[in-house]
Amino acid sequence: MVHLSTCSLFLYTVYHVITRDHLVDGNSKFKSKFFKSFPGISVTSPGGMARRASSILQCASYCAIRSTCKYVIYDKVSGDCFLMTQGIAWSHQQTSSHDDRWLSVNKQSDTDWQMVFRATRGIGVRAYDHWMNSSYHDDNFDLASSIPIGCLTVDTSLPCDRHFRTRALDEWKDVKYVQFAFFRAGSKVAYVTFDGSAGADKDSSFTLQRLISSSYPELIGYTGALNFFSTAGDVVMDRRFYISMLYDSCPKDLGWILVADGRSDPGCSYENSSISAYPQFLYCEGQSHCLTENSAKYADVFAVFIKTST
Repeated sequence: MVHLSTCSLFLYTVYHVITRDHLVDGNSKFKSKFFKSFPGISVTSPGGMARRASSILQCASYCAIRSTCKYVIYDKVSGDCFLMTQGIAWSHQQTSSHDDRWLSVNKQSDTDWQMVFRATRGIGVRAYDHWMNSSYHDDNFDLASSIPIGCLTVDTSLPCDRHFRTRALDEWKDVKYVQFAFFRAGSKVAYVTFDGSAGADKDSSFTLQRLISSSYPELIGYTGALNFFSTAGDVVMDRRFYISMLYDSCPKDLGWILVADGRSDPGCSYENSSISAYPQFLYCEGQSHCLTENSAKYADVFAVFIKTST
């Protein structure tokens, strides 16, 4: 049994962004879009894992990168950080009290979607290589304290200098749905959602047969021409996470979404910027395919989310 007492309760979100709130952490003002305070709340709950953290922000970061963590308790005096696996439900197992040395942070998700991969535009590291690197996990506690806070969200006003990847991609445990999404200025501008269950994995789920919803309605039940539809995409051209209808001498290429992942020589003009500043994330505006060279737009963030059955 871990006893939580706190003068504040903060709601923490990875997927959505709360824009109106701020958190003062230590001696510096962290203009956070992750927290909201509620004075006078404290909780007691069974279970938990203890870590050491230098701040409530670092403690919350440990929770953010672990899918099993529901909320944390941080001791401002000792630096103890308790990662709790049961959410705050105000049940008979959870009681409240007050002590100014404690802070509680409750993780809040968007209908239980969990971000398991996030690629950053133009940083010179191939998104697909990072996607396939099963030996690297940002939800390793030794790495958690060094992860820029912006890498835990799709909001580009916060710093992120890398791609983000969790072990959930490789374990693929109890995954029900998986969504691949493009974000521009913090807003979702394109997405495809797949059935991730029944023997699928992070790559085999990305198929037309498993597609269940999309910002492009024409793809649902689509029976027309398809050039590429896979995470690997066009390996020769370094076009990844690619849904393409047709190649026709660049100006007439047709498709929906594309991660241009760093060619060593010029291809089509729409991907030339990825030679020196890869990866680039291209998507069609609206609800249908487009001419990639003339009409595709560029997103800031490419992210993948899963929803589990547990």
